[in-house]
Amino acid sequence: MKKLIPFLMLVGVTSGFSQGQVNFNNLPANFTDGATVDRFVYLNTVGGTKLSGTNFLAQLYYVAGNGLADPTLLGSLAPLTAAPGKFFASTTTSRLGVWQGGTRTFSNLGEGVQGTLMVRVWDGGDGTIDYAHASIKGESNPFLFTPPMSPPAPDQLLTYGLRAFAVTPEPSAIALGVLGIAGLLLIRRRK
Repeated sequence: MKKLIPFLMLVGVTSGFSQGQVNFNNLPANFTDGATVDRFVYLNTVGGTKLSGTNFLAQLYYVAGNGLADPTLLGSLAPLTAAPGKFFASTTTSRLGVWQGGTRTFSNLGEGVQGTLMVRVWDGGDGTIDYAHASIKGESNPFLFTPPMSPPAPDQLLTYGLRAFAVTPEPSAIALGVLGIAGLLLIRRRK
């Protein structure tokens, strides 16, 4: 039994190293292609107003395999278990459209195994804790990523396939807003 315990500890340590990692952020300064590729998140339309405010959250979703070649895989996208990244407040223009991420570890996507990733962003300011229930949300196009072998160079962990996308209000939220304004106008008109 005494010989089995160190063996089990070694297996646990080595299996932990086989899990893939990603640097989950979109800050242009971190990418070697810098300003040439737009990875910002916008409000309503790409190229418009860049998203800001710590109420907006970014979550990474992934699945093992090439979801671009086999779209049925996209139905299996699962969120990374780490906490979502929060967007920066609008204090500096270099932080607009950018979330605070960091290194994340995949639970079932190993080093050297290709996966399909997608970023989903939503407004959590009203207490919404997940993407599915948010009224203002958006998602990137899926993109491929292969976690590098250890020890990786820092730029190998970056999500180079990520491209700009926008968050928009759900149509039901827009309809409720229009109904609310119409109701206020009717009440005001009666007075």
